[in-house]
Amino acid sequence: MKYGPLALSFDFGTQSVRAILFDKTGEIRGRRFFYWDNMCTVSKMLKESSGELWNDIVAMSVTSLRDVITCLDKNNNPLRPFILYLDGRRVENPLDYMPSGKKKLVRLAGALDMCAAQYAATFSNWLAINEPNIWSRTKKVVMLPT
Repeated sequence: MKYGPLALSFDFGTQSVRAILFDKTGEIRGRRFFYWDNMCTVSKMLKESSGELWNDIVAMSVTSLRDVITCLDKNNNPLRPFILYLDGRRVENPLDYMPSGKKKLVRLAGALDMCAAQYAATFSNWLAINEPNIWSRTKKVVMLPT
């Protein structure tokens, strides 16, 4: 069966690598999982199992372990050391910092707790609140693939 242009995504996790084919609607059309050191193996497995779909790949992405971020200034110089994905810093009382209009909207949608948890865990929010001098000079927040 033909699905049109596809995207191939590799996701490197802490314990495995995943290869996934997506169609233009975001529907998963094929996937394989394997261990970290076997990207070639998992690619060949997905190619074999997806048949003609493999010829329709027009894009590919590679992701890696979770967030490892730092801030860059206007000249792309780092402003601080990287914050690793396993760092435990969180925004205390995130609803105190969330704009009131946003709070009302997500409360109406029934997603206030989820949104507050995400706001608390987002490193850029922590930086803006706890390192305002760094945050005010930040022109880019970048991730280091690990």
